[in-house]
Amino acid sequence: MEDIRYRRTYSSTQIVKRVLNEFREILKNNTLDNAIKIYVSLTPKIVSLRPTSALLANSLKKVLIRILEMKRNLTKEKIMNIIDRIEEEIDGNNHAVAIMASKRINDDDIILTFSYSTVILKLLKNIKKEGKKIEVYIPESRPEAEGLLMAKLISQLNIPVTVFVDSAVRYFMKNVDKVVISCEAIASNGAVVNKIGTSEVALAAHEARVRIFVLAQTYKFSPETFFGELIELMKYDEDSLVNRELAEKIGIMVKASSPIFDVTPPEYIDAIITEKGVIAPQAVPFILREIYNWPLKIRDLDEIIDMLKGELK
Repeated sequence: MEDIRYRRTYSSTQIVKRVLNEFREILKNNTLDNAIKIYVSLTPKIVSLRPTSALLANSLKKVLIRILEMKRNLTKEKIMNIIDRIEEEIDGNNHAVAIMASKRINDDDIILTFSYSTVILKLLKNIKKEGKKIEVYIPESRPEAEGLLMAKLISQLNIPVTVFVDSAVRYFMKNVDKVVISCEAIASNGAVVNKIGTSEVALAAHEARVRIFVLAQTYKFSPETFFGELIELMKYDEDSLVNRELAEKIGIMVKASSPIFDVTPPEYIDAIITEKGVIAPQAVPFILREIYNWPLKIRDLDEIIDMLKGELK
């Protein structure tokens, strides 16, 4: 919970894996009924800490839906299997996405990426394994500067990497062959929610006619946006940008704002690479239809929680 709240973990995939592991521990240390009660209580709180992460919301909803579907035939072993299968599915999807994306990268390409991403690291490992020689550019990705961590991990793969200040994206873009990024969520219109600064990267790529690929398994697709629900974009606390002592010196008329995520319009994205294939942003509604049928049958988290509470009475 603390890691999610204070963003000590950058990757939504890593967050989900930690939460699923915590669910396992809860199951081991409690009776079956008590474990489910804790899941029911904990899930909305966890999702609220990272509301931009469609992967987190969709995977935890799937755990609860599977539990609900089994109803009276539940055992601890069956719930453990549910958790294991969902984690295996997430890992398998990321593996498929990385392999598919590596086919879009050519020998001697200069790739620009942004922020920290486990699936991008998988992609780069695959490229290295295939024997392709590439170079990577990455902005520092302020305000947390997780681009520095990403650059360190890339260099450990023996891939040449250049890190630079965020404001130099347009300057470096003229040397770039392709942009590859991951995301927090994909809206039903193909818009991409990711770390603040992503939209500037996409704009610079669009201007320079550099193709931009988004690596996103379908767990990251937000079906709720099909019905007009907006993805909540988180902001840092003002104190993370300007401390109170400094704010008093500056004066009370000065406001500090530090958004964490932004939205990149679909027209700046060339393709979204999923485990189901490479699609145009405009094809997202068709993928949602394939997953949830038509008309879309989506259970709200509150509805799932209420149904589980009813089963526990």
